[in-house]
Amino acid sequence: MSHHSDNPAHALTLVELLRERAQRAPDFGLYTFLVDGETQEDRLTYAALDRRARAIASRLAELPPGTRILLLYVPGVEYIAAFFGCLYAGMVAVPVYPPRHDRSLLRLQAIATDAQAAAGLIRSEHLELLRQFYPIAPELAQLRWIVTDEVDDRASDAWTPPPLSGDSLAFLQYTSGSTSLPKGVTLTHSNLLHNLEAIRRCFRQDPTSRAIIWLPPYHDMGLIGGILQPLYTGYPAVLMSPMDFLQQPLRWLQAISRYRGTTSGGPDFAYALCARKIRPEQREGLDLSSWRVAFNGAEPIRPETLDRFTQAFGPVGFRREMFYPCYGLAEATLIVSGSEVGQAPQVASFDGQALQRGQAIPVEAGHAAAHALVGSGRNVIDGRLAVVDPETFELRRDGEIGEIWVSGSSVAGGYWGQPEATRRTFEARLSGTGEGPFLRTGDLGFLRDGELFVTGRAKDLIIIRGLNHFPQDIEFTVEKCHPAVRPGSGAAFSVEADGTEQLVIVYEVNAQRVEGSLDEVLSAIRRAVAEHHELMASSVVLIEPGSVPKTSSGKIQRHACRAAFLADELQVLAHATRDTATTGSLTEAENAPLGFGDSPLWREVVEEVSQVLSLPVAATADLKELVLDSLSSVELQHRIQLRWGVIVPLPRLLSSRNLAELAAGVEAARAAGERWQPERPASAEVGDFPLSHGQRALWFMHQLAPDSAAYHIAAALRVLEPLDEGLLRRAVHRLVERHPSLRTTFHAQEGTPFQRVHPDGEAGFRYEDASTWSDDTLRARLREEASRPFELQRGPLLRLRLYRRSETEQVLLVVAHHLIADFWSLGQLARELSALYPAERDGVAAVLPAPAASYADGVRWEQERLDGAHGQRLWEYWRRRLSGSPPVLEHLADHPRPPVQTYRGGRRERVLDAALTARLKELFRREMATPFAPLLAAYAALLYRHNGQRELWVGAPTVGREGAELAETVGYFVNPLVLRLELDGGLSFRALMAQASRTVHEALEHAAMPFSLLVERLAPLRQASRSPLFQTIFSFQQSPPRSEKGLAALAQGTGGARLSLAGVAMESLELELGTAQLDLALSIAELDGRFHVALEYNVDLFEPGTAERLLRRYESLLRSAVNQPDAPLAALQLDPAEDRARLLAWGRAQETPPPACIHTGSRRARGTLRRRPPSCPERTR
Repeated sequence: MSHHSDNPAHALTLVELLRERAQRAPDFGLYTFLVDGETQEDRLTYAALDRRARAIASRLAELPPGTRILLLYVPGVEYIAAFFGCLYAGMVAVPVYPPRHDRSLLRLQAIATDAQAAAGLIRSEHLELLRQFYPIAPELAQLRWIVTDEVDDRASDAWTPPPLSGDSLAFLQYTSGSTSLPKGVTLTHSNLLHNLEAIRRCFRQDPTSRAIIWLPPYHDMGLIGGILQPLYTGYPAVLMSPMDFLQQPLRWLQAISRYRGTTSGGPDFAYALCARKIRPEQREGLDLSSWRVAFNGAEPIRPETLDRFTQAFGPVGFRREMFYPCYGLAEATLIVSGSEVGQAPQVASFDGQALQRGQAIPVEAGHAAAHALVGSGRNVIDGRLAVVDPETFELRRDGEIGEIWVSGSSVAGGYWGQPEATRRTFEARLSGTGEGPFLRTGDLGFLRDGELFVTGRAKDLIIIRGLNHFPQDIEFTVEKCHPAVRPGSGAAFSVEADGTEQLVIVYEVNAQRVEGSLDEVLSAIRRAVAEHHELMASSVVLIEPGSVPKTSSGKIQRHACRAAFLADELQVLAHATRDTATTGSLTEAENAPLGFGDSPLWREVVEEVSQVLSLPVAATADLKELVLDSLSSVELQHRIQLRWGVIVPLPRLLSSRNLAELAAGVEAARAAGERWQPERPASAEVGDFPLSHGQRALWFMHQLAPDSAAYHIAAALRVLEPLDEGLLRRAVHRLVERHPSLRTTFHAQEGTPFQRVHPDGEAGFRYEDASTWSDDTLRARLREEASRPFELQRGPLLRLRLYRRSETEQVLLVVAHHLIADFWSLGQLARELSALYPAERDGVAAVLPAPAASYADGVRWEQERLDGAHGQRLWEYWRRRLSGSPPVLEHLADHPRPPVQTYRGGRRERVLDAALTARLKELFRREMATPFAPLLAAYAALLYRHNGQRELWVGAPTVGREGAELAETVGYFVNPLVLRLELDGGLSFRALMAQASRTVHEALEHAAMPFSLLVERLAPLRQASRSPLFQTIFSFQQSPPRSEKGLAALAQGTGGARLSLAGVAMESLELELGTAQLDLALSIAELDGRFHVALEYNVDLFEPGTAERLLRRYESLLRSAVNQPDAPLAALQLDPAEDRARLLAWGRAQETPPPACIHTGSRRARGTLRRRPPSCPERTR
């Protein structure tokens, strides 16, 4: 390795440096990228990088030198090769996050425009995604896109070295967080090499060093410190995606331990995250003794973080002396100051009140006014670090707080194409002497014996979790989110609370422009900021018009506004905090219409199927004749797993024609070793645990709509026999003792939610005398109690109300938040209650086995699956299956979409007669289909006939319990699937049924991909007015295995179904919460030999009459389809009598007949059809 020992400082450019490295040590492994964040490696040697860079550069050769080239890549070796390809071509690289949604698209558009980019480098799969944005981002379509995975390495032979010098621009470093006003810092090869040399010296690096880097590779710390620094010094680097770290912080420290890393680090929050998230038993296998430089920068360094991390990881080799606090910024390339390697950080205490006055007066650590600060080291670059009065430009003395100014070779030339901003920021001079130019950092601090202490933020910059957010960007978003928000009359800023920086938004509103309450505006602001900036506002304050602090020239005074907020001096109209805004779910209609299952082998298969169906089964029975579907299939799958230790995929189980074929599938799985044996449960019964992907989605949505009952599970029952209140209370308490989820509350630290399982708890049980109430009063009270918001941080999240109506009649209401339970869970609780209540009544102990696993175990197993090869296969399937832009459900609603999605709902129900239900079931048996797929096909056909969309994406909830161990666990496991259907007027209903069946089976085989993670990775263009991926959901309700059949009525919200609970006869009551998670949700349940069809709809989009008409036409379509399954969709009848009447009425009004769409009768359509009919598959002649 002698090639590394010579000083690389003689290289004038990065191109020259890499060329020399490649010639002297071609096979040296420079970069190892951990594809899965753990063990799957993608390597890049000097020679391979040089070859790829030359090949990519040859494709750029025809462009003029200095052309700005966008780089759109996810982290990985291809991104590194593309970056150097730009440099090898003499171009200016412009790294940027690939667009994942509208927020990042706006940033990409802004950067492309500001940089005046002419071309871009990209991978083929990302180009396909990017093209979906062309209609709304035409400037991106004008760029020349070069697909680098199609560039052959042989093109490297055509490369010609460009004329470069140290003064040549290398890349534009766009400041993180900026979208509306981006600033591209211009960095030359000389800037970079000077700063890299400063890092090499102060980190004491040499070829024996080894870096472990998880930081984003698009700017400063990740790109310069993580990618360029290893090349400069000549040591290997192990890289991983920041998402892999954030999902499992343990991966970072595991990589340091495994690869013996010496240099690694990140912002302060990363260390805090590890100390909080990594459990003691996970730390045991680590060895951090190789770590020499644990750099900590990019945001304020908190003394308590140093303490907690050292305490947590000291036993596995970490020492406090490894911490390396530092300070820097993009405008100075990267580093400005740093501490001494091998010495503990300088932590000093100062008088807090004096600091506010601009004086750093040391005090003892125990002093009442003591405020501890961590020093950021000494100047390490070749220029000067000064502290200056920001008003007079005079130098400050030691201990006096001022603005930090920097000069030297590492300071950039300015902002690309922004001469005025460059002059203000990069050309400052000291008053009196005229010394300069200096870079004005905007940060506040002081010097003490040469040590820099940073005391405050850049003037207005908001830094949360190490990321910069420009207040003007957030304010721009707020001003566009609701018409009542007054433009130019508010401020976004940060305050410190609970040891972290929190976002606060203060805005004037015009109350006359609010139709409802101001809560609507608060909700719109929170939602818009969350979706566009991925930030959760700690406080949103609406104030009186004309009351926001402004200068005489009308400029908002953010600091004065912040001071007024802290002093409680704002003229407040409405105020929402994170504590008063809680969570919901992304999209879930749950109640498990699809599922997973478990069963045994050969002759034993017959026994297991008999157990599942609770009836004797012949060995030759046809599975479809047995109606083995959905939840019963889940139970069968679970029983197979428990008995033989194998998982039979649901598609294989559902497609088996008979028991012998199913048994053969089990035998084949055993022979192939397809066993699923997760690590045995190890989670404690109490403590803090991470959320599942589904829970995180629910939690986040609840923060945006805390008062909505959209994510409550509620059931009301008329108790037909006397139920003892005391016995029921004790039986319910036993349930709470048995299931940790019922003792769980939800909290957040530094913006990260977690669940806390308490050692004990109670359900919210209350008994009320309702004997004098009218039926209307009772219904109103039930709806009120079912809709009352939960306090996630306080709990309980399960409540029961028992209302006494008379000596012989009571009404029981059960309400739970979806964060702790799903419909399957309610079935489990109902079964256990049926054992516990009689035991309490008889004074005996109920014998119930403990659940095989806790919810925390399920969360852990979910992440383990996703982190492995199985998770990658799931993602690859859904990425292919859902390629392209998701269609939006259009041309159906009576009213325009509100700018922010609402959750106010209505519900209508229709019962199919027994004869039609029987004929449909006979059709299902002939087609060897479960009820779900044909009924879904009919719903898709209905939507197609009403809006003419040839492609529909429909949601379908699944049980989500992958493994028999979780069968009796109470918790939220439901996972919606996206079912993509293609329709055409000439397609027969039979063909559509077959397509739906195939789609469902494939989706079930890949159902373990969490929906929220799928949305995150697909990154569809998000709009606050609607849900992503789909706006309608379809479910076939069934009672959970071994539960009362009447529970399906509770899931459906249908009244009149008889069932037994706790050994007591009860009857379901219709209960409508007035909520809707989506535009439309169609659910079907079979009760007493009839299909009950319920349609939940958003009342801000649809009129009740439209919902009624949809249900009526759904029944008509089913009647037509069962009579003519081979008829094309265009020929299926939709309410013939109504259609004839409307045709006659239309004919009297005009010559052109109406399209066969529902809106020939809707309020909205009556005003629009004469102008332009919606796109429909046919017209009725």
